[in-house]
Amino acid sequence: MRSFTLKNSITIPTEANKLTLVMLALNSIFVFFNPDMFMGIADYFCFLVLFIIFSVLTKKTFALTHEIRYLIVLLFYMFIALAVAGLQGFFSSGYFLSYLIYLLVFILALNQHYLKEDIDFLLDMYILSAVIIAVLIIVQRYDYYGSGSERHTIKILSHDAFDPNFLAAYLVVPAVLVFSRMLRNFKAGRLIALLLIVAGTLYTSSRGAAVSMALGMAIVVFGFCKGRKKARRILTIVLILGSGILLAKEFIPGNALIRLLNFKAYTTDGSNSKRFLDWQYGLQAYIRRPLFGYGLMGELTIIKGALNVEYISHNTFIAFLLQFGAVGFLLILAGLADLLWRIRRNATLVACLLSALAVSFFVSAEVTLFFWMPIIYVTVISAYEKQNGCMFDFG
Repeated sequence: MRSFTLKNSITIPTEANKLTLVMLALNSIFVFFNPDMFMGIADYFCFLVLFIIFSVLTKKTFALTHEIRYLIVLLFYMFIALAVAGLQGFFSSGYFLSYLIYLLVFILALNQHYLKEDIDFLLDMYILSAVIIAVLIIVQRYDYYGSGSERHTIKILSHDAFDPNFLAAYLVVPAVLVFSRMLRNFKAGRLIALLLIVAGTLYTSSRGAAVSMALGMAIVVFGFCKGRKKARRILTIVLILGSGILLAKEFIPGNALIRLLNFKAYTTDGSNSKRFLDWQYGLQAYIRRPLFGYGLMGELTIIKGALNVEYISHNTFIAFLLQFGAVGFLLILAGLADLLWRIRRNATLVACLLSALAVSFFVSAEVTLFFWMPIIYVTVISAYEKQNGCMFDFG
């Protein structure tokens, strides 16, 4: 494959059929331009649609692998959900198009058979996008709720601001990835990237993101910690990270850190009390239509129509139950369980998948980039491992 190297660190593909890879990379790099404050793609689909177009134009044959057959079944079920919503007189075209684009990108990405250098480039761009967002958070320090809440975020093109919980959720998997790479091959640039992403997350004061990020890093360490030399390297990195976080403490607003470090408040403060109420309303609405759900509608529409209260579930899995019912939810769960089983020997992939699912437990992320793209990337890497009969090297 013809390529050129930028600063001896990032190899950029130049072949025509690698345009698909470039589209995925651009989708990550310019994510901070997304006009959707919840990181959806209803108004940010250009690069993914171009990925679909270039995939169709440059790929002459399409393999029907086990994973792709499952995704096609899920795609057909989405049309059933569309019909269920249509029978009630309305449906959300934004949800329909978002799911359609994600599933088509998923299917076509698995047909690309990317090389290791291609995947490395894609992950580099994913991490870089998180660094850009983190720097913007630190520089702008836009107070999302005002009145000194110190839940910081960034302004976007629509003159609104990203929800800090959703913005922080995007940073989780890139942080886990760069942490894993740093363990295998320590470089100053990787440490700086990690510290910036962690600092950006702390500025948002998102507890769900902080817990999910810590979970992912713990899984990486657990899988990597074999032998005295590696243990020493881990200890060194943890000490450096700890020192960096203590240094960052001098610059990060006190209220943000207090909110993160007050563990007792995780279950007692108003934010989480409301979240428990959100979950309760979501499950109450689900019980009324348990088998096939309400179809492709927004949660607010579903819960208001079912219970006459204006709430959203704040939980991706309850949102799936509401939209697709038990049948669709079990299809999604089976796909995730199958993926987890296939990647079980690669601690980094397990960490990425579980941290993405963990942070999605605290927000409604069913059509967000930070839910779908990590799953797509993990599946693509899993397919690479299967094709090449070796574990992917994140070093």
